[in-house]
Amino acid sequence: MKKILLLLSWLLVSAGTYADKGIDFASKPFIRAIEKEDLNGLSDLEELQFSDAVPTKNMHGKFFQTRNENRLSPVRYAYIGRVNSCRTGGCAAPGNITGEIGYEYFDYFILYDARGSILQTKVFNYQATHGQEITARGWLKQFDGYSGKNDLRVGHGIDAISGATISVYAITRDVKEKTQMLQQWLRTSISQK
Repeated sequence: MKKILLLLSWLLVSAGTYADKGIDFASKPFIRAIEKEDLNGLSDLEELQFSDAVPTKNMHGKFFQTRNENRLSPVRYAYIGRVNSCRTGGCAAPGNITGEIGYEYFDYFILYDARGSILQTKVFNYQATHGQEITARGWLKQFDGYSGKNDLRVGHGIDAISGATISVYAITRDVKEKTQMLQQWLRTSISQK
C-alpha cells in the first residue's frame, strides 16, 4: 500500500511539473520592454480584434495595440505568443504536431511600429531541451525591421544555428506568419476607414 501511495504521489508531482502552463501575457520581460518604450505597462495596451478577413487559425497568442496614438513611443502593436516546436523525431513534418508529447514550446513577444515593422523580438520562456541559442538578442536582431514585404527564410537572411535547427525554423515561420497577419489587419483597417 505504501508503494502505491508513493507511486501515486510521484506521478502527481511529475504531471504537475511537466504540465503545459498558459502564456503569461503580463510577463516581466514584456512589461519591462514596453515600459522602456515610454508605455505605462499593460494599461496602455488593448487587445487587437481581428475580422473574418484576417485568418487567425495558427494564432497561439494575442496581438495588442497602444491606446494613445500621441505617445512618444514608436511601439504601436505587440504580439505575445507561443511557438510549439517539435522535439527531435517528435513530429513528422514542420507544423505537423503529433500528440501532446510531440512538441516542446517557447513563448516570445514582438514589438511593432505604426507601419507593422518589427522593432524588437524576445523569447522570454524557453521550455525546450535544445535550441536555447535562439534566445540570444544578437540572433533575434535579424528580425528587426522585417515588415512582411520581403521573404523571411532560414539560410537567406536568417542565420541557421547548429543544434537549434528546429527552434530556428519554428520561430522564423511564426514571426513571418504573425507579421503578415498584422500587415493584413493594417490593410483591412485602412481600407475600412
